[in-house]
Amino acid sequence: MAARDRLGRLWAIASVVLLVVYPILVYLTLRYASPRYAALLLLVALGPGLFKRLRGADRKALRSLVIVPLVTLLLLVGGAVLNSSGFVLLVPVLINGALLVTFGVTLTQAQPMIERFARLQDPDLRPPEVLWCRLWTWIWCGFFTTNVVISALLAYRGSVLAWTTYNGLVSYLIAGTLFGVEYTIRKYRFGRLGVHWLDRSLGRIFSVFRKVR
Repeated sequence: MAARDRLGRLWAIASVVLLVVYPILVYLTLRYASPRYAALLLLVALGPGLFKRLRGADRKALRSLVIVPLVTLLLLVGGAVLNSSGFVLLVPVLINGALLVTFGVTLTQAQPMIERFARLQDPDLRPPEVLWCRLWTWIWCGFFTTNVVISALLAYRGSVLAWTTYNGLVSYLIAGTLFGVEYTIRKYRFGRLGVHWLDRSLGRIFSVFRKVR
């Protein structure tokens, strides 16, 4: 059982790494090989995770989310069979579309996505914190919408280098900035600082800032 758990953690880490670096792999493959090899590479890299989502989906997810990994797999198969780069370049459109749907659906429910993340650390949130989490769920939906539009435009009319630069660098920098800004402001406004190094460092910075004010 322990060996299986370690293997599961390693596979989870590898899946995240592949999800982050796949635009660079696509760029290199399209430049030095062919769209068919790029599609096959993405099938190997992303396929197992997509199949896992399909197998683990319940009926509710089947109606809303499962269509995205299913269409992604079909696109990659189409790219491999037809040797077409267009199919491959649409993958980030669908990934961001999946995230948009995942976050957006929760805005119609009692707990939006960011609130669910926040309650993993602090189950008892105050009303202002709940409103804050809903606001930031909207902001993330705006980010994913922007990614869908820009990725689609770059896939349709942009160069492969521009596509790779945005999907493999710029979008990650924006996502990291959004995460850092939200986390820092939330900790400053609502407290709940933990004992790990990041919260301890933020606590020191907040103390200095309050003294200066």
